[in-house]
Amino acid sequence: MPIAIDDTSKAAFFVPDVPEDPIIIVSSSMTMQPTPRNELPFRELADQWIQETSGCPRIKDRMSHPAYLKIINWGHEVIPYILTELQKAEPDHWFEALYQITHNDPVSPKDRGNVKKMADAWLKWGRRRGWTS
Repeated sequence: MPIAIDDTSKAAFFVPDVPEDPIIIVSSSMTMQPTPRNELPFRELADQWIQETSGCPRIKDRMSHPAYLKIINWGHEVIPYILTELQKAEPDHWFEALYQITHNDPVSPKDRGNVKKMADAWLKWGRRRGWTS
């Protein structure tokens, strides 16, 4: 099982299901950028989720779609891709995935329901943590 090391606190923890990467260094000084190796599988699942749930009126039903759940199961490695999705002119509902992966929720209670403001809050969160520039 791969090991992640946070070089700011020197803490180590196990990271499940990260293929081909035996050690991941997590540093406050580095930016996590998407890698081409992971982009295609993410894009395929994201497109499947969007296509198969676009007419679904209930958000909870969209969040329980198998493709969405697979994306969540990938964990932190998909955060840069999700944040890129939130930069679109009309971002989709990636907020539950980000919450499930990070256990964070930077969205102000007054901004809940406003997709653009929710996306902006997550993008700001991502920039502060080095997930995006």
